[in-house]
Amino acid sequence: MPNQDAVVRVPITALRPLSADLQPDVEAGRITYVAAAAKVAEVLEGSASVTNGHVLLAPMESNVIPLPHQIHALSRAISGDRVRYLLADEVGLGKTIEAGLVMRELKLRGLVRRTLVVAPKGIATQWVAEMQTHFNEHFQLVLGDDISTLQRPPCVSIVVRSPW
Repeated sequence: MPNQDAVVRVPITALRPLSADLQPDVEAGRITYVAAAAKVAEVLEGSASVTNGHVLLAPMESNVIPLPHQIHALSRAISGDRVRYLLADEVGLGKTIEAGLVMRELKLRGLVRRTLVVAPKGIATQWVAEMQTHFNEHFQLVLGDDISTLQRPPCVSIVVRSPW
């Protein structure tokens, strides 16, 4: 349990030998269930994810292990009635993860259905990939050239010729 700096040991009697009769799909589901249950237990035991009396859902539901400052940013961002929060950390401290956690939290709570992300062209593709990888969120990338194409009137003309 990383947030509590603890290692959980399993007694050897609880382990089963690997054999041909194991079903990989069943075992994968069981491991996923145990990992999710461990995350929930950690939150309910009073880890850093419980702040100001509310439970944060995004850290439990995402594919990242957020750092303490990222959980703090998430907690502060969603603590008010309206979400208006500027993420302005140093380079490399995980602003993308923080933003993804905030977006995911709002979606899990049913407060948003769609999200618009405006990012510099140089990192737009990285954003789309990271949101897919870490939060299982699919974004449609729209670049500046795409917008100018969408604003142009259609240039398709239909000509119907009479056979006479």
